[in-house]
Amino acid sequence: MKKAVVLFLQIILFNNAFSQEVYENISTNETYLFVGSIEGDKIKVLNLENKSTDWVDYKKLNQTDRFSSQEFINRIFDNDLYFEAGGDEPFWNMEVRKNTLQFIGLNGRGKRIPIKIEVNKSDIDNSLLFMFHNKDKTVYGLIRGLKYSTEKQSFCTLCTCEETSFFEVFVNYAGNVYKGCATITKE
Repeated sequence: MKKAVVLFLQIILFNNAFSQEVYENISTNETYLFVGSIEGDKIKVLNLENKSTDWVDYKKLNQTDRFSSQEFINRIFDNDLYFEAGGDEPFWNMEVRKNTLQFIGLNGRGKRIPIKIEVNKSDIDNSLLFMFHNKDKTVYGLIRGLKYSTEKQSFCTLCTCEETSFFEVFVNYAGNVYKGCATITKE
């Protein structure tokens, strides 16, 4: 009975990926944090030892842990990573860093705006969700991670982005609502 329960939990917990999973490379023993993008059989990861981002074959990895949403966000920002977002109709870009947001519109210009980030404290549904806003709440939005499964891929389709990402982004900037996809990028 105990083996059946363990097997059931592995199927439920490890068959679905969110961008908070910690993996170990079977052959090199390196530890990685999945950062939410996929291309074919490769996933984008943060190497937790040397702090680099890389694309690795997920078939060579074993999941060893899963960070809470807050721990995941802390690891991203503490390792000089940030969320790079964009969308179509109209085309726009945005960077979300630990304490700042930079929105870049059609004119190619933007300014850094101090923001506060509030992370979903409940990990009941295993999803990443955080909101951000400036001091007077005239700029605000959210980034949420979509669930990924090897059987059924759910990924962001709100823009024609270079990377296939599991992050959707919605932002209200200057009274306009923008939607798009976000990836995690190294400075």
